[in-house]
Amino acid sequence: MHIENDGGEETLNIKPSGIAVKAGEEIVVETPGAGGYGDPAKRDAEAVEEDRRSGRFSAGWLKERYGE
Repeated sequence: MHIENDGGEETLNIKPSGIAVKAGEEIVVETPGAGGYGDPAKRDAEAVEEDRRSGRFSAGWLKERYGE
């Protein structure tokens, strides 16, 4: 987890508390998802396209997993 402010980034401890967040700042929380089964590169192309259309995943995340 980290806080982004003024173009900078601060990594937080694993279980932070009492964090003051100012207007315009963002907190990004990354959690592990379900591991799924098998090689992501072998996933059905239509399922990958549905992930892309759904907007649930960032372009960076999709590129990291599927190379697209």
